[in-house]
Amino acid sequence: MQGKKVIAHNGNVANAYTDTQMATGLLDYAHTLVHIINTNTSGDDGTVQYKVFVTPDSEQSSIDWNARVSGQTITAGGTAIHKFTDAWDGVKVQLRNNASGTVCQTKVYITRKPR
Repeated sequence: MQGKKVIAHNGNVANAYTDTQMATGLLDYAHTLVHIINTNTSGDDGTVQYKVFVTPDSEQSSIDWNARVSGQTITAGGTAIHKFTDAWDGVKVQLRNNASGTVCQTKVYITRKPR
């Protein structure tokens, strides 16, 4: 994380399905990144599907996970980085284990690059 400042962190989530809401109030979206780390070590049970929304309240209950239209997956041990292309007031990350619904360890944090 050298050269970047961590501005929000969810700890280490251990749920088969979870919502992580971080209302940071930051509008400097051009320098802001959301990192999602799948800390499972192996197997399909460690595959995480995630979606990132612009505001903490957006699309809370209208997600079709099976369609995977806007969701992306992270295999065990992998990392995804979401870069915002528009202004935002906060972020909501929704995670789900793609496989059998077993516990999935996932870390989410937000960083801001120096100008």
